[in-house]
Parts: sequence; structure tokens; C-alpha cells
Amino acid sequence: MKTVLNRIKSDIRQNRLALIILASYFLLTGLLFGQVCPLKLLCGLPCPGCGLVRGCTSFLMLHFSQSFYYNPTSVLWIFGILYLITCRYLLGKPVKGALPLFVIISLITVIIYVMRILTQFPGNGAMYYYPHNLLSTLLTTTNCQYNFFML
Repeated sequence: MKTVLNRIKSDIRQNRLALIILASYFLLTGLLFGQVCPLKLLCGLPCPGCGLVRGCTSFLMLHFSQSFYYNPTSVLWIFGILYLITCRYLLGKPVKGALPLFVIISLITVIIYVMRILTQFPGNGAMYYYPHNLLSTLLTTTNCQYNFFML
């Protein structure tokens, strides 16, 4: 157990700057905007990862259909992360094939995202429009009536 904790501490030390930046981003955007998804904050659209936290939480609470509803790829991310944790921390072995695994999971996530945008947007699970986004705010505060699609 001590070895596992030492590995975790070592990884936290090595990645502390990135962890501080991510934690600061999530804290600030959550407090200021009530939203942490960068795509939703910028243009109001859900991103491929929207619903993953709720989906993973639902899966871990054994609510499988609810997990699939929030984000169908939640289970893939859980098993990928469990593989990473098992290899790195519990077994202490190099994580073989992690990059291809997470590239494949990411591609599947993007493909399912496109399918969800086409079939479920807006209004299903995490697939909703966030009206208080930066682009909408900028366009309404500058009284911009220009239609970008008329180019």
C-alpha cells in the first residue's frame, strides 16, 4: 500500500502545475459561470465530453441506463481509466497501449457525439443549448445583427 501511495504522490508532484491549472479553471468557471464545459461557455453547444461525469457516476452507482443516457461512452472511459490505474499504481508496470486505447475511446466518443448532435440535440441528457454563452453575450451586447451564414 505504501508503494501505491508513493507512486501517486510522485505523479502528483510531477504534474502539479497542470493539476493546479485544471483545478483553478474548474473552480473559477464553476463559480463565475455555473458551467465548466469550455464549448458551452464559448458558444452554448455541448462538447463530446458533456455528460461524462454524470454518466460515470451513474454507472458506478449501477444505474446503467441512466449512464448511457448521459453519455454512452462513460463505460469505455471508466474501463480505460481502471486499466491505467491498475497498471500504473497497483501493478507498478508500464502502461502498455494506453495511447492507442485512449485515442480509440476518444474517436468513439466524437463519433457518438456527432450522432447525438444529429439525433438528440437539443434537450436530451447533456445535449442542451446553454444560452448564457460568450458568443451570444457578445452578439447581443454589441447589437450585432450580422448573419454569419449570409457570407
